[in-house]
Amino acid sequence: MLGPLRVSGDGVTEPHRASHRRLLAILALEAGRRIGTERLIDMYWGEDVPAEAKAAIQTHISALRRLTSPDLILTEGYGYRLSTNDLEIDAALFEDEVATARLGAVNRDWGAAHGAAVRALELWRSAPYPDLADDDFARPEIARLEETHLALWELWAESLIALGRPEEALPELERLVLENPYRERLWEHLMTARYQMGRNAEALRAFRQLGDHLAEIGVEPGPSVRRLEEKILLHERDLAAPARNLPAPTTSFVGRDTEMVDVSGLLVGHNLLTLAGAAGSGKTRLAIEVARSLGASYPGGAWFVGLADLSDSELIPLEILKVLGIRPAAGDPLDFAADAIRHESMLLVLDNCEHLGQGVSLVARRLVEAGDGIRILATSREPLHVPGEVVYEVFPLDVPPTEAPSTEVSDFEAVRLFLDRAVAADPHLVFGVDDLEVAARICRRLEGLPLAIELAAAKIRSFPVSTLDRLLRDDFAIAADKKHDSRHSSVEAAIAWSYDLLDETERAVLMALAVFRGGFDLDMARSVAGADVD
Repeated sequence: MLGPLRVSGDGVTEPHRASHRRLLAILALEAGRRIGTERLIDMYWGEDVPAEAKAAIQTHISALRRLTSPDLILTEGYGYRLSTNDLEIDAALFEDEVATARLGAVNRDWGAAHGAAVRALELWRSAPYPDLADDDFARPEIARLEETHLALWELWAESLIALGRPEEALPELERLVLENPYRERLWEHLMTARYQMGRNAEALRAFRQLGDHLAEIGVEPGPSVRRLEEKILLHERDLAAPARNLPAPTTSFVGRDTEMVDVSGLLVGHNLLTLAGAAGSGKTRLAIEVARSLGASYPGGAWFVGLADLSDSELIPLEILKVLGIRPAAGDPLDFAADAIRHESMLLVLDNCEHLGQGVSLVARRLVEAGDGIRILATSREPLHVPGEVVYEVFPLDVPPTEAPSTEVSDFEAVRLFLDRAVAADPHLVFGVDDLEVAARICRRLEGLPLAIELAAAKIRSFPVSTLDRLLRDDFAIAADKKHDSRHSSVEAAIAWSYDLLDETERAVLMALAVFRGGFDLDMARSVAGADVD
């Protein structure tokens, strides 16, 4: 009903006659409620009621039942009712999603609010109930739905801004204020989005444009939007986008639904949560995805502090201050860092803590004691052994048992990851039933470790999956003989196997690049590996 009337379903024929469409629209407007025959006649014909109106209504009802379903329109006493059993009306689905979006906003769960808003907006095709647009009885409901739709756009924009994605909201906001020039809430979101994108002058110009529009109808901007202008002029901190430096994902996030829920829930009531697990088990990616989903819940933002390149634990406070963009003062950097964030509400991801020993434990303890609003999500092969720490073990992905049918192995997270990364490497790849079984065997051999699976899947462009299986099997056997930790062997085998597939020139370049402890750009690579590196 949110646009030109459409009817779909098994055995259903779209009613093309205007008379049938109008009657069905009236019944849908009152879905679930009985409409008396006399009232239905008045709604259908208005002042031009024919002499045989009751017979005509019965004829139309019968035709609609034949076109759709005998049980769609029920006769109840001296009237009719559109049955809502097994019936989905887009207007009702729209209302449900709007309610979910509003609840998410109330709870400041902006991810849920945005998702529900998107789903609701996708249901809206154009003006609702167009077959009844000229009828007085339908106008209140049409107006209510259109107001709900516009308010939903406001909530959609607000959720994106709260999630730190104002650039996604801006194009629609610019369209919406042109179509609704007196809608102050839309102008507020437009001003905020521009401000958060560093376009301060444009944000202030939007306020002046709103004032010009309102002056046309003899009204001044309200107190909320005037206060927003003041915040922009003063650069008040609470108007800034949720600060974050989380690494942008370059691949899809596969599986881990249970872990996402568990970790997010634990962070609500605990200041320090450590994701512990074997190398390559996916601790870092899980931490980043959790931080991304919760970032808008922390006014101070979600921040990623990578510790893998640090060899001295005394440098940890300086690294944290560097990430937060805080210039350290004289004195103990750890004390300064703790004082700097004492009154903040923020999430810090401390990644790769295992090699820094008691030093990282001391830092974590000092920071969580600094203020109740600080949450630390650490990743480490071992717990940090800090009082109050909650340890959540990250296990490898589920792998299919050997007896699992080939048609079911893709239901397991490890195989899904392998297939996802393989298709990413070769978009034209098609897996047959036999290939799925081989993929399952590879995932079992690699014990479900995400890093090892990704390394293996990345080579799918060079070899068919059966060849990958054979090559990996040989290297895995060698690595397993050298290591007692089978999970470590899985990662080592996948890395060794990938290295063995390089030609001599590629190996020489890789060895030259080993001088870099952290990242490097193309110019840096050329400086150590030669000018022909590309």
